[in-house]
Amino acid sequence: MSKAHHCRKCDADLMGRKAHKRRFALDISYKGMPPFKLEIEMPAIPCRSCGTNNAVNESNTEIIICGAIAKAFESLKSKL
Repeated sequence: MSKAHHCRKCDADLMGRKAHKRRFALDISYKGMPPFKLEIEMPAIPCRSCGTNNAVNESNTEIIICGAIAKAFESLKSKL
C-alpha cells in the first residue's frame, strides 16, 4: 500500500511534488522562560492549491526537531 501525501491546511493532493528546503518558524513559550522564536530548515513540499509548505515526515524528522528545540534552550540559557 502506498502513502498518500496531502496538504496540512487544505488537504490537496501533494503526490508527485518534490520537496525543497524551507524554513519554518515557531513561537515558543515555556513555563517561566521568556518567549522565543525557533527556526528549523528542513525539506518541505509546497502545496499547489494554497501555497502552504508541508514538512516532509521522514524517519529522522522528530530527531531534527527535538535537536533544534534543545539547541534553542541551550542558547537561551546563556542569555538569561
